[in-house]
Amino acid sequence: MAGSKAKTALIVVNMIAVILSLVVIGLAMSVMFSSGIPVVGDLPKMAVYGVIVFSCVVFLVSLLGLLGGCFHNKVSTVVFVVLNLGMVLLNILGFAFVLAYGNGVPTVAEIDSAARQAQLDFQDELTKFAVNNPEDWLFTQQTLLCCGVDFRATYFDYASLEVETFEEFNLALHSRDECASGREEIEELHALYAEYSETGEEAVSTNDILNAEANFFCKNRISTVVMEYTKYIAGFVALLVVTQIITISAAFYLLCKVEDKDGGFQPNKEGNAGDFAGTNGKPQNDYQQQTFA
Repeated sequence: MAGSKAKTALIVVNMIAVILSLVVIGLAMSVMFSSGIPVVGDLPKMAVYGVIVFSCVVFLVSLLGLLGGCFHNKVSTVVFVVLNLGMVLLNILGFAFVLAYGNGVPTVAEIDSAARQAQLDFQDELTKFAVNNPEDWLFTQQTLLCCGVDFRATYFDYASLEVETFEEFNLALHSRDECASGREEIEELHALYAEYSETGEEAVSTNDILNAEANFFCKNRISTVVMEYTKYIAGFVALLVVTQIITISAAFYLLCKVEDKDGGFQPNKEGNAGDFAGTNGKPQNDYQQQTFA
């Protein structure tokens, strides 16, 4: 009975995971090739690629579990258990790192440095996009109720962009009407600080206009939104990990505890048909043979 329940859990959960992963892949592909969805820098491209890769991994791992449960394939079931254990570990470590990094808690120096560089690269791509795609960038600012990217972005080398002067660059970066006063303050700060520096950042932090709203720059607004949704992200990760543990437990139980006749992978204790009669396939002794006769 327990073996039947474990096998059912293994098959049902992995079947749901296979279907959902295919649905997510299809939605991600439709977003990638749709021309009617606003974009924000390279964020959609990066996010869509990440979703597709993750969904493909979930699909392949779940398919292994499904095949193992349906066709009683021990190899695919063992591989499923190993890969799923790895995914559980990566999910927990990944969420812990994102939570720590988002709250400014240092982790591994090399990983923190790589994450910081990736963040700066993304901000540069976002700055390029803001200038080269004014309508989409205006839509983004209006949606997030913010202006520009951050103070560092105002020192971007705009010579490679579709603007000729800093005033044009500043206007393109902070194009929302509500950003007008902030644009003026940024121009004054640039007159004081020719190069980006921590001193300039301190001046921004004490500027009344730039701090009139808690999230004037879009970078701050995005960080705030992410932190607001941290509990939902945590809930999703927890649900995913619990589901993975359930399927791992079911597969492990079938592999180690349940006999073949009940849907598991352990040899039957009473022997198979065609063996000599007796326990574990052993021949009967003389007394048993005589009695049988």
